[in-house]
Amino acid sequence: MIGDALEYPRRGENWLERLGIGGGLLFLSFIIPLLPQLVVLGHAKRVAAGTVAGERVPPEFGDWEGLFFDGLLFYAVTLVYTIVPTILLSVVGFVAWFLFIVLFGAVGAAGGGKAAGVFGLLGTLGFVVLFGVFTLAFTAIYYFVPAALVHFSVEDDIGAAFDVSTVKRLSFDGRYFRAWLAAFGIGIGASVATTILAVTIVGLLAVPFLQFFVQMAVFRIFGDAYADVMDAGPGTDPVATPGAAADRY
Repeated sequence: MIGDALEYPRRGENWLERLGIGGGLLFLSFIIPLLPQLVVLGHAKRVAAGTVAGERVPPEFGDWEGLFFDGLLFYAVTLVYTIVPTILLSVVGFVAWFLFIVLFGAVGAAGGGKAAGVFGLLGTLGFVVLFGVFTLAFTAIYYFVPAALVHFSVEDDIGAAFDVSTVKRLSFDGRYFRAWLAAFGIGIGASVATTILAVTIVGLLAVPFLQFFVQMAVFRIFGDAYADVMDAGPGTDPVATPGAAADRY
């Protein structure tokens, strides 16, 4: 899975040109916010759709208007999935912070002595618990988002991103879970590489190209997972019965 994903961006005669365009657009996004990035997101949509369709080589850049609008919808889906939970969690977080830190702190200070220590400890524990809840909540959000994005990519219909039954079927399948772990691992590796590259100016300039490479690899992984689940069915082990999955490698 990971081996194929890391090989995938280097397939095709024009892979260096493709990597240069994608990385260049991400570099340009530091100067012109968002617009070039939307084109790159549109490319990610086509990577996912192409993978599910059985294509072994990444799509080339072209149809710039189409890429832009695909990327805009990609961005919109991600925003919808994240902004509502973020607002709710922020409100809950503020209330909890007020109760645990401000209120408990004030009561503890007024009581003095042991009361101050007890309420201070409660406030600290509350903060730790709250941080843990936030971490789990955002991890859950970003677990479901790729499933929604890939289904949208395949159906080419933004409504598909909010097809709860399909997103649920995909997300709760072990094949998707393994894909998510693989993508997470690649992301961690990319973060380490980015930290190392950022030490020098030349290395820092290479970061956008690394990011584009990783984006192609990650959506290759999720596209494969989608095809495995939808082609083989929720009760079939793709390791035992490779089926259509083997044809994509």
